[in-house]
Formats: sequence, structure tokens, C-alpha cells
Amino acid sequence: MAFVKENARSGKPSRSRARARSALAADLLSSRESSPLSCDARTLVERTTQNAMLSLGPFEEFSNQRPIYASSTPDDLAPIDALYGIYKPENLEITIFVENIKADAHRFRLPYADFLSIVRLHEYAHAIVHLGIDCGEFIQNGIGGRTYWDSFRNMRDEALAALDRPSHEFLAQAITLACLASDSQGTASHRTIETFDEIEDRQPRIYKLSKQFKHAVKLANWAQVLRVIRCTKSASPTSKYSLVDFLKELVVESGAR
Repeated sequence: MAFVKENARSGKPSRSRARARSALAADLLSSRESSPLSCDARTLVERTTQNAMLSLGPFEEFSNQRPIYASSTPDDLAPIDALYGIYKPENLEITIFVENIKADAHRFRLPYADFLSIVRLHEYAHAIVHLGIDCGEFIQNGIGGRTYWDSFRNMRDEALAALDRPSHEFLAQAITLACLASDSQGTASHRTIETFDEIEDRQPRIYKLSKQFKHAVKLANWAQVLRVIRCTKSASPTSKYSLVDFLKELVVESGAR
């Protein structure tokens, strides 16, 4: 997940942003390929993790910008968070780069609607790790039924900062796959998981899940996993393991109970 610094949003969207959102809506409405998901990407992420994002957002926008990725290796890599979408935790904003998704769906011969859905799930997975509230618990930081969002946000910012980049991408990819696997009502779940695998093949190593681990991802109790990683002391790995190794063990154990 790239943390991009930029000025705070003005309350008014630019003309290019408005045009991009309109173009995306027109593309999806006119396309023969409808969304393969049974519900919106945000809803599916919330349902799979049993977490909800309340008044904090995030805001999602569709951009016609075309970010470029310059690789230091000859591999034909296409990182999701460099080319197709980005979650900006400082702004609570998701940006989807529609033109890059459209171009590379054609270049890689992948279904556009599936590609778009996977990128959106990936970015909402980043957001749910940051902002999600466990649906099975009443989490209130105030008194008398009031919630202090500033203190909640500060705690979540600290928990997010405790995760390194490989951990961010591991969680986003794992939650995305868990969403696709759990979406039994989707119109093309098998095809969409194949598209996920095709996109993953072109990702840097930190985005990739092993074949054996993919089965554990589908069985994991994601509400439990997220509860643990938000407690920075509980999520601190021993010196023997990397943070990603700790998270993998946590995912496997959550599904075995």
C-alpha cells in the first residue's frame, strides 16, 4: 500500500474526476460484462470480515489518471497499488485508476469487470484493516453512548503504522481472496478467482499467496484476525519470525478453531 502525501481535498471534485466517474458508470452500464460480485465491493469486504466502516468513510473516486510503474527488474510486473488503485489512509480516500484497469484487462486478456472488482476489493481490504469496527462488539470510546471519533482514529492510525508494507499487502490480498471465495452468490466466482490468480502472477513477491496458504485464507476467521492485529502488543512477532510470518500463523490458527 503506497502512502502518498498530498494536500487535503477541497470539498469540490475536479471536472476530470467527475468525468471519470461518469465514464466508469457508462462503461459498466453499457458493458456486456456485469459485476461478478453479488454485492458492492465495500459490502462484500465488510460481510467477509464481519467488520463495518461507519461515519469515517472511506470516500471512493474513479480517476482517469494513468500512473506509470518503473520496475528496476526486467520482470513484467504490474503492482495493484502502483497502477490500478490506492488507499490513502491520511485522507480516508480510495482512488481507482479506471483507464489503467481497462487497458491492462485488454492487454492481459482478462475480464474487465472482474479486474475492476478485484482492485476495488483490494483497496477496501486496506481500508477495513484501518477503519473496520467488529460487528460482534460494541466499541465505544466515549461516555453515555457517545463515540469520540478523533480518539478512535488516532488508535487506528497507530495500529496501521505498526504494520510494515509486506504485511499491508499480505492482508489486502488475503482478504480479497477470502471475499471472492465466500461470494457463493456471485455470477462468476470461479472465473473471478482465476482472474485473481492471473493478476497475482504479475505482482511483486509481497503480494503473492502460496497455493497451500490460499486454502487457509478461505477458512480464516477474519474478525478474529483483525481484532488481534489492532492490538499492537498482541501482534508483535517474536524475533524468530517476521511480521508477515506471524500474520500467516494467526490466519491459519483462526480457521482451525
